Amino acid sequence: MTARDLVLPATRESLERLEILDTKPEPSFDDLVQRAAAALQTTMAGISFFDAPDTPALPWREWFKARVGFPAQTLSRSESFFLPAADPTSTLSRVFVIPDLLASKRLRDHRLVSGPPNLCFYAAAAILSPTREVVGAFAVMDTVSRDLDARETEMLINLADLAAARLEARVHARNEQRRAQSGEYSDFTESAEDRIQELTAEFLRIEQLLEDEIVARKHAEGKLRNEKEF
Repeated sequence: MTARDLVLPATRESLERLEILDTKPEPSFDDLVQRAAAALQTTMAGISFFDAPDTPALPWREWFKARVGFPAQTLSRSESFFLPAADPTSTLSRVFVIPDLLASKRLRDHRLVSGPPNLCFYAAAAILSPTREVVGAFAVMDTVSRDLDARETEMLINLADLAAARLEARVHARNEQRRAQSGEYSDFTESAEDRIQELTAEFLRIEQLLEDEIVARKHAEGKLRNEKEF
């Protein structure tokens, strides 16, 4: 996928279709951020959506549906860490990474960088609608600087796709419920749930590969340390 395949900002219609803004916490999304923090070994993670109202009277905001460790529920446009959303003129890519926030002129004075929780690392993959619009971001954050390797980047994209699949399953379930309540018959399909199962299996495969790499790296470091001590 290239940047030309993505659309930002998403239309208001796409966001309203999801019926996700200002909703209560849901286990399916909470589970994803907890899994992301554990798999990528970060202290914080979050799933957020970019709310760009049609009227200037309402401010732009980044609203977090699920978060672990991250203290803010909403961020203003100037506070958003996800540069493609904060500045539409920037280069749009599927994954956006800031290895060291203290080295970023735009963000080093951010209230969450200069003050608690003293963020230092940020990485996020865009959450896409079926029409490839960027509706939100799946982010991992930490208080130490670092970067993502290719496998970790793939894992973050996979997690963002899982979030998107769960959004679609949620929309589908709500539509089916409304049809059932209105007495309208419809053929139920499991396409969204099937996609979730496929992505979950792929995520678990990548997660296991990452864990194997970490074990191998620690073994190599231990061996090198012993050789140096010898």
